[in-house]
Amino acid sequence: MRKLLENEINKKIIIYGSIIAILLGLYNVYLTNLYGINSLEGLFFVEYGFIDIRAIKYVMPFLKWVLPQMVLMWILKEFVAGELDKNGVYIFTRTNRRGKWVIDKTYDLFKFVILFYFIMFLITYIIGTVFGYKMLYIYKGIELILTMFILTVLLNYEYILIINILSLKMDVIYSFLIALFVDIFSLLLSSFIYEYFKMKIYLIKLLPVSHGILAWHSMNNMYNNLYMSEFSIKNFSIIDSIAYLILSCFIIMIYGIYVFQHKDII
Repeated sequence: MRKLLENEINKKIIIYGSIIAILLGLYNVYLTNLYGINSLEGLFFVEYGFIDIRAIKYVMPFLKWVLPQMVLMWILKEFVAGELDKNGVYIFTRTNRRGKWVIDKTYDLFKFVILFYFIMFLITYIIGTVFGYKMLYIYKGIELILTMFILTVLLNYEYILIINILSLKMDVIYSFLIALFVDIFSLLLSSFIYEYFKMKIYLIKLLPVSHGILAWHSMNNMYNNLYMSEFSIKNFSIIDSIAYLILSCFIIMIYGIYVFQHKDII
C-alpha cells in the first residue's frame, strides 16, 4: 500500500475515487430504497449498469453517469503528454522502439483505470454492506458485478486513450474536451433517438456510451428482477459490446503508435 501511494496519480485516483464513490453510493442507496431494491447486486446495478434513457435530460441522472468519467479523464489527461515533456529528449534520441513506449504508457493507463474503478466498486460494496444489503444470488450476482466492472473499465479506458493519444497531436485541454464531448454527446444523442426516432432505436448501438450501460443490453432472464427499466436494445449482446470496446481501444492504440513513430522531437 505504501508503494502504491508513492505514485502521485495513484494518490489522486484513490482520494477522488473514494469521494465520488461515497457520494454516489449514498445517493444510490436512496434510489434503491425508492425503487424497492434491497440487494447488493441491485445497488451495483443502479450505480454502474443503469441509466434511465428517459431521464438523461435531467441533471441528476446525467451527472450521476458522467461525473466519475469526467474526474478520471481530468486526472489522467496529461499522463502521456507529461511523460513526453519530462523525458522527451531521452525517448526520441535513445530509443528506437517508440511503439513499445506507447504500449507501455497505454498499459499504465489501463492499470490506473482499473485502480479507479476497483476503489469505487469496493466502496460501493462497503456502503451496501453497512446499509444491510445482501447478495440475492451469489453466483449470478458476482457475474453481474464482474460484467459491469469489465464494461465500465473498457468504456472509460477508451475515453482515456482518446485523450492521451490525441495529446500527441494537439494541446491536452483540447484532447480532453474532445473525449468529454464524445461521452456527453453520445449520451444525449441516445436519449434524442429514443424520444424522437423510436423506429431507429438500433442506431444507439453505434454510440460508444451504449456499450458501457448494462441495462440497455438484451440481457438474460436471470437479470430481470434487478433493474427498473423496460428499455433495452434488441439483439444487443454483452459479448459484442466487450469485443467492440476492446477493438476500438486496440485501433486507438495502433493509431497512437503510428502518430508517435512519425512525431518529431519538440
